[in-house]
Amino acid sequence: MAAAFVHTQKSVAIFAVLAEISRGIAPVLAAKLLFPEIPTWQLVGLIFLVAGRYFIAQGGGVTNVSWGITS
Repeated sequence: MAAAFVHTQKSVAIFAVLAEISRGIAPVLAAKLLFPEIPTWQLVGLIFLVAGRYFIAQGGGVTNVSWGITS
């Protein structure tokens, strides 16, 4: 995410960082809302997030998972 601050305007970079944060937190919150008694689904959501990021864009999704774990 540091590259966003180097290559774009500050406001665009901040938006990019917030978008990455929301992509990591969204699967965890969805799992908490849909399956509040089963915390395993939160981890499964993060696994699917990383798998999707890898197969679609060849990215790792490490930033997303970091924010997902902290939520």
